[in-house]
Amino acid sequence: MSDAVPLPPRPTIEYYKKLAKDLQHACEVHDAAAIRAWAARWIEQVAELRVDDIPPGATGREVDRLARRWNEAQKKHARADRCLLTDAQFFVARAHGFESWPKFAAHLQSLTQNGSPVSTFEEAADAIVRGDKAHLAVLLEQHPNLVYER
Repeated sequence: MSDAVPLPPRPTIEYYKKLAKDLQHACEVHDAAAIRAWAARWIEQVAELRVDDIPPGATGREVDRLARRWNEAQKKHARADRCLLTDAQFFVARAHGFESWPKFAAHLQSLTQNGSPVSTFEEAADAIVRGDKAHLAVLLEQHPNLVYER
């Protein structure tokens, strides 16, 4: 598994708002086990939806990594004892490899728009992961500049 948590199929901003609120609530308990339980629920949901991306046995390591990263981030902030929602949102966005919550939210919005550059790119990436050469060929025919996207 890469350093970034993979997005589930058809992610929604509502799901991630709730996920961030759940992290905020786990933080407010001031118990490392609550953070680890939050991370376990999240990673288990991702693993269930993205069977192809998370190998068996990797979920425990990923949960430990996320919990450790949250705890390290909290130690660096003077306001950590306040458990702000914005910090939880930032953490979730960074876990998926985004620079900020607004950029992450904009990406999720783009994914919902059929034919947007982001949704087309993600569709092509999914075709590559699945080994669906036929679908990838159709996408490349329809969007020849797709090979230059990142």
